[in-house]
Amino acid sequence: MGQKRVPPQIDEAAFANPFGLLAEELDPYTEGAKVGVMVTLMSAFSGYLGPEVRVETGRGTSPLATWFVLVGKSGIGRKGATARISMPVIKQAFKGWAGEHVVHGIPATGLGMMAELAEHNGNPLFVLEEEMDTFINNAKRDVKVGVYLRKSWDGEALAHKTAKADFKVDNPHFGFVGHVQPKNWGAITGSKDATGGTYNRFLAIFVEKSKTVPVFGGPDSSAVIEMVAKELLSMGLWARETRPTVKVPADVAAVFEAVHRPVVESLTEDNEALSEMAERSLAYLIRISALYALADKRDEINVEDLDSALALIKYSVDSVRFVLPEVTGGDSISQKILHALEMNRDPETLESIPMSMTEVWDVVGRNIKVKEINEALLQLPQVERFRGESSGGRPPMYLRLIEDDLDMEIRRAEQIASEDDLDREIARAEEEMAARV
Repeated sequence: MGQKRVPPQIDEAAFANPFGLLAEELDPYTEGAKVGVMVTLMSAFSGYLGPEVRVETGRGTSPLATWFVLVGKSGIGRKGATARISMPVIKQAFKGWAGEHVVHGIPATGLGMMAELAEHNGNPLFVLEEEMDTFINNAKRDVKVGVYLRKSWDGEALAHKTAKADFKVDNPHFGFVGHVQPKNWGAITGSKDATGGTYNRFLAIFVEKSKTVPVFGGPDSSAVIEMVAKELLSMGLWARETRPTVKVPADVAAVFEAVHRPVVESLTEDNEALSEMAERSLAYLIRISALYALADKRDEINVEDLDSALALIKYSVDSVRFVLPEVTGGDSISQKILHALEMNRDPETLESIPMSMTEVWDVVGRNIKVKEINEALLQLPQVERFRGESSGGRPPMYLRLIEDDLDMEIRRAEQIASEDDLDREIARAEEEMAARV
């Protein structure tokens, strides 16, 4: 028998920030993980700020929307307990805004998502998706979801136009917290939405029950919720009314380059899958540090902000390492099948080419039973089974991806955009080399 794997341990430095202090106040009243409470408050705060409050880097400015996914098993993860203590604080702190712009659950179709965002007239949102497992499975049917999520995180304009609908959101901005089971978060590794950058825009945070709080006769949380809500509101009002562009002083930037950046970049260098899922860690280090500064009513990041943010980033990477199947024993069967079908495309048209079951077995392993493949396919609603033509015996079985014309248009557009990005990077590198000469 193998040894029981030990869940990731968080450094207390991760709580040395204004949101950590708020979570500390709330901690005695919930069985939810303190880190889950902290990032929920932080994400809602980031949504409340809106797109105008940004952080400045040497490459321009970046929006401060933060997205987290709380990864924990049903029951023992206590993800719901985290929401039950955090959401009353958020709704009491930001009453007017929260009443209109806190969204419980978001549609898992491109059209539905655009309709939801447009319904709020471009106002910043906070999304709590407690059924992230269902969202992920449903989103597999519509590649536009991934496209719109990626653009929203980057702060790019969204547009969705069909014969029946015409939506446009110029400045999409929302905080996002999702709740998901470990097996479902691990299963997305290697999919196009993982490697293409959709789900690595979420920082994964492993959560589990922190303590036992009496159901009857337990402590009354109403007073502390009111107190924490007032503190959160004070933070939000200062940042929203001041609307500063957060800066990094030269001496702090020097420490960042010498200390924090090398640490973050070294966290995932031993594993490609881990690197893909934690690719936004460095960007998040900067965003989170900026939020810590703003919550402390400052418009400049200091080293302490970076230290605390780095501790949270380390915990997130450890959470991914703990959950992902590549790191802990190999790809799941469904993941192997999906990845094979994603890669099996016509190089000119990019259209998916069906694979025979014989080819599928070559991918997943000849020791895998039919029952196991059938169970894996139940997790892949975007994969269709069909029988080919018979050559005299039993007709062969094939698998193929289900994609519509719009899916292909988006895929080709993403390929062109990727090529354009590469051209720009090459041109920038050439300019830098010329400047050095």
